[in-house]
Amino acid sequence: MNEVGNLTDLDGEERQTARKILKQFIHQVTEPEMLSSVASEHRFYPYLGITDAAIASVAQEYDCLVLTDDLPLYVRLSATDVSAINYTHLRVRFGIV
Repeated sequence: MNEVGNLTDLDGEERQTARKILKQFIHQVTEPEMLSSVASEHRFYPYLGITDAAIASVAQEYDCLVLTDDLPLYVRLSATDVSAINYTHLRVRFGIV
């Protein structure tokens, strides 16, 4: 959820709205735990570090979509069976940047 929280780094009322929605979402889902000792065994760890290795490991285990603004993570996930969307690509597509 930390990485999701980074995507809500907006200004003013938009920040409050995004964080309110995120808070509601957090209370509705079960967040899987990932031990660092397990994440460090993932093949992405040497290249992307512990957080991205944990994201990739959980996404593979639970077959879930990853929304990320991290291009190296997106590229590596796209080369696997994990579905990934690059947040920046969405902003460009919808004219937000």
